[in-house]
Amino acid sequence: MGAGADLASAIERSLPLTKRHASDPTNLPPFRIASFELREPLPTQKKSAALPGQTTSGPLSPGSPNPTNPPAGLAPPAASTDPSRRISQDHSSLTREPVGILKANWLSKVRSRRFAAVVAFIDWDAADFKTREPEIYTAIDALKVASRNVQVALALMKKDTLVDVNEERYLLFKKRVNIDSKLIFSFLRDDVVNSTTRLESVASKMCADYFDAEIKYLKKQKERLIKSMHQKLYARNHFKIAYFSEFRNDPKTALKYYYSCYGYLKDSKKLPAEYLEFKTLADFVNFKICWLYLERGTVNDAVSHFHRHVAYFRSLVEPEREFLHLHWLSRQYRIFGELLEAFPTQISPPPRPRGWLHPGFYFQTAASLQLERGKVAERICSPQKNDPSMVALVQKVKPFSMVQIDQTKQKYVGQRFELLALDMPHPLQAAPGEAAAPTLDDSMTAAEAVRIAVAQELTVSHAELAIELLKRAQVAYELDLFALQVINPGVIADRTHLFILAQLGHLYARQDHFEKAMELLSAVSRRYRKEKWWDLLTDALTDMLYCSKKRGNAAEFVHFSLELMYKQMKSSDAAKKNIQKDLLALFRAVPGSTMPLLQQPLVVSMTFGHPLVMCQVQFETDTASVHAEVKFNVVLQVDFPDAVRFSRLKVNFTNPSHNQRLIDSEADDWTPNGLTPQQLSEFAGSASNLLFVPSKQKVFKFGFVVRDQTRIQCAAVVLEFGKKPNSLRFQWDVLNQQPNRAERRGSFSSYPGLSVSPHISGTHHHHGASSGSSSSSTTTPSVLSPSVPHSVSLGTTTPQAPPSSSNSKRPHSRNASGSKFDFLQPQRSSIEILEHEAFLEIQLDHEEPALVKEFYPIRIVLTNKHDKIIAGKLHFQNLTDHKDRCFFSTTTSDDGTSIKVPIDELDLRPIESGATDNFLIHFYPKSCDDRALKVRATYDTEKYSTHCEKVITVPVKQPLIPSFELYSSQFKLIPPVSAAAAASALASSNLADTVLLTSSTLSAPQAVNAVVGGAAEPKKLLVGEPFFLRVDIQSSVPFNLQVLKIDLLSLSGANPQVIENSSSYSPDTGAIELPKDDKYSLWFSLTPLVGGNIELGSLLVEWRRRSTLDPSPNATITKIDIPAAPVEKLTYDVSVSLPTRAFVGQPLEHEVVVRNLTDAVQDFSLAVDSGSGDDFAVAGDVELTFKIPARDSYVLRHTLLPLRIGRSPPTDILTTQEPEGPPRRVI
Repeated sequence: MGAGADLASAIERSLPLTKRHASDPTNLPPFRIASFELREPLPTQKKSAALPGQTTSGPLSPGSPNPTNPPAGLAPPAASTDPSRRISQDHSSLTREPVGILKANWLSKVRSRRFAAVVAFIDWDAADFKTREPEIYTAIDALKVASRNVQVALALMKKDTLVDVNEERYLLFKKRVNIDSKLIFSFLRDDVVNSTTRLESVASKMCADYFDAEIKYLKKQKERLIKSMHQKLYARNHFKIAYFSEFRNDPKTALKYYYSCYGYLKDSKKLPAEYLEFKTLADFVNFKICWLYLERGTVNDAVSHFHRHVAYFRSLVEPEREFLHLHWLSRQYRIFGELLEAFPTQISPPPRPRGWLHPGFYFQTAASLQLERGKVAERICSPQKNDPSMVALVQKVKPFSMVQIDQTKQKYVGQRFELLALDMPHPLQAAPGEAAAPTLDDSMTAAEAVRIAVAQELTVSHAELAIELLKRAQVAYELDLFALQVINPGVIADRTHLFILAQLGHLYARQDHFEKAMELLSAVSRRYRKEKWWDLLTDALTDMLYCSKKRGNAAEFVHFSLELMYKQMKSSDAAKKNIQKDLLALFRAVPGSTMPLLQQPLVVSMTFGHPLVMCQVQFETDTASVHAEVKFNVVLQVDFPDAVRFSRLKVNFTNPSHNQRLIDSEADDWTPNGLTPQQLSEFAGSASNLLFVPSKQKVFKFGFVVRDQTRIQCAAVVLEFGKKPNSLRFQWDVLNQQPNRAERRGSFSSYPGLSVSPHISGTHHHHGASSGSSSSSTTTPSVLSPSVPHSVSLGTTTPQAPPSSSNSKRPHSRNASGSKFDFLQPQRSSIEILEHEAFLEIQLDHEEPALVKEFYPIRIVLTNKHDKIIAGKLHFQNLTDHKDRCFFSTTTSDDGTSIKVPIDELDLRPIESGATDNFLIHFYPKSCDDRALKVRATYDTEKYSTHCEKVITVPVKQPLIPSFELYSSQFKLIPPVSAAAAASALASSNLADTVLLTSSTLSAPQAVNAVVGGAAEPKKLLVGEPFFLRVDIQSSVPFNLQVLKIDLLSLSGANPQVIENSSSYSPDTGAIELPKDDKYSLWFSLTPLVGGNIELGSLLVEWRRRSTLDPSPNATITKIDIPAAPVEKLTYDVSVSLPTRAFVGQPLEHEVVVRNLTDAVQDFSLAVDSGSGDDFAVAGDVELTFKIPARDSYVLRHTLLPLRIGRSPPTDILTTQEPEGPPRRVI
């Protein structure tokens, strides 16, 4: 019993009993006993962790004994009174090999049945005290030997006055009981509060003395052990010392002995049958170590120890009970995650650092281990689960619990777990005829123990355990996300958080919690699509497909099936083909599929350039004349995993009378059985079917005659699989949708999602099939334009002239083996019907490619093949960017110079029949990108007005590829600081995609010594030291460029960073021809003025192209930013002065000056070598250290004596800036 409430309640229980017997002195008990048990830490001890098997209020709360078993009573605790017998028993246990490590009843005995201190309450004023005095002495003597090292105190109860310690009666009593006078005190009934306070102080001191005595006893026991032979006993001994040290509020000693105990557990020899025992104890000891580390704030020590703990015990596996090992591993991670949550201030408040310091990592790992445990259990346990005897055993066992300790069924902690599984009463508690659980002495074979473990495992829901752990991980990461969103509302979940949500969704789906699964998986799949994490998206979509199938949601099932068939998805080809088979089975009977037929059409709204089913519509011309044939093409490519045959192809126009339909009447009964891939490909190339094989395009050609002047617009294309009452319809809304710019560039950030909706029947509409044809009616989806079939038959690939009685044209299919069609190009989905056909031919002459920021010449040649053109206009349009005014014409200013003016149109000059005219315009691109340019001519003749147009695509490139290198004044290559710095600088010049980074530019920084002059050259730029910049310029175009001038634009300003020593370069002999793949090099001399990462400026290159279209092209200036360069600032300078010549035998003076260039005192060391061989003799200090004040200098003089003739350096001087500066050599 500790201090406080337990102590007060013991006192209160004694008082009523005394009062009850006050009227009858003969019945008054001579004393009351209050025993202070080893149940809780001392009042100053912090919260302690629970040992496995003890009741806890939470996962990390300290264990507490059963409060229903207090040690109250009038009789002293029963125990052996023969100390020699106890010592003999203890000694014998030390000399034999132990059966286990820690006895199962030790903790309970220490905390509940062994007393740390006993207080006997004696009624000092009792009338019969004298007559019962021998009984009191006997009871006190028994208390002193009731337990080893027990502390006994006597509380002499009086009414209101203290016991007189000088009274003869007190002195005789004290002598007889032989107890220290500090442990004999008065307890006043009229002053219970103060008396109880004193009692608490005495009891705390007694308990502390008891713990110290127990620790000394255990250390004395350890002296009789041999470490190499008794490692288990060492582990037991150190565990007990650490456990008692915690109650002494001595965490340092506790940690020391727990760590030592853990080491003995690791080093002990282990048999496979003992693995579970060792892991159970190591689990608890590791918990204690990590708790104590975290309690004192050494988080990294706790993390390191935990991972060493898991790494070692991960290998202790019993193959037949491997699932228990994985359960143990999962428990380790879960408990450590809870520990980190219990000490949030020791790490950091949310958002917490990722990795090993985040609780979510451990909960997620624990969940993964539970799932792995489920797989292992499926492999080991599933073959036995249908065995009748196993079914009966499963009904009897309780779930496995690694933290349970049952003293009636276990002798040692971690042993005989199979006995705890049997849900049967103990033999002493079993009713007559009732089966009882085996006792400790009952034998059980290893096979029987494994069967019990298998039965226990069959009762476990691994998915539910994993879900709970993942939910805890989700909460841990969401706390960080909320904290980050307070700072920056735009922060979104990271990959780790998303993966946990995906795992939760997967488990919810497998546990039939479909709504929860869809909510989580829908959220993560959006991010996975955007970030193009195809592997993760495949897994998420597979789970969503499973949920939609189980929920019976056909629209969702179609949506996810189509998306899972993308080429980017990481499912196997066989899996994709099964998905296709199940999808098509909803709308048409497919052999081998169990999917029920769906009695409802579904419409899939598609986008152009979709990766699964691609469609493009194209009128062959922009204009046509009345009564002429209008040709229209539909290009389709279906990239299903396997061949698929559709039933219908419909093309709807804004005028329903022009609608077209193609029906494959044999599609519904077709199967690919027996056809080889080559046969399928050949069959799909035929124009008589709607069969598609992967990666093969088919072009369907339609033709019809229009009798009125109007504009015809394609409204929709529908590709239909199946037939009424159910069908799957892929619909492209051509009228309101065109491939956007990102699609044309092929830069999808994510593949577009699908919009799948049920078919809604519309009303009946009546439209004429053609001019003069009879009307008809049909029922179609309201989202589609009503379609009326024409008299269209399947024909060959060669267009045929329409019969005179029909205004429609037979559709034709081009074999997919022909040229590929680009589905991401702009569509020509409309055509203008003119009253008269245009007979003006437009020819656009230009020399590809166009170059960034140049006036790109385009010559327009117009040829009139009919009546004379009397007036008209040319219109210019950039189809890639309609807002960009990028067309220019050349005009002459008032001063006679040619200037470029922007234009949108030009006036046509009259053109006679059969004559030609030409115009020169310029296109000005601002960045690299392909441009679609359109020239449209509208003109009038004396009889009619009409127009025509021409579209070209012009690629745009950068003209020059620059590279840079830095050299010292001695022409030694200087490596840059890093490739990242160079790339960053080049990016600002808009040349990141064309700048050539040389090997020197990409080389890593080297930590080399700073050098001045002589044998070794500098490897870094230094302030005030000139260096050379080499620039290489290479043409990127297939024709010659003329380089007119190259300027180095240095960053001069108020505080210049670099001075240009050389002037800009301008050829004296005219322009320099720069052929393709040739380089032009030039050098600049620069001097840095400041240190750090300095900007070297920009290069301005003036150039022009050699063009046959434009005889006088304008010059273009391209600005290229030079990458920044690192410059070191010198902290000191060294100079040497000596004569230029000397004579053998004649002394000469040699002076070295070291200057401090900083504002602080510096320490230097200097060493002088007399040069190579015996050329000179040196007189003076050759090695010394010295200090130089700020901005001061130090002069060192030597006398040199030449010993032989020749040319050689007289000295080799090495200076070093202390304490760790790089040496600098002067020769």
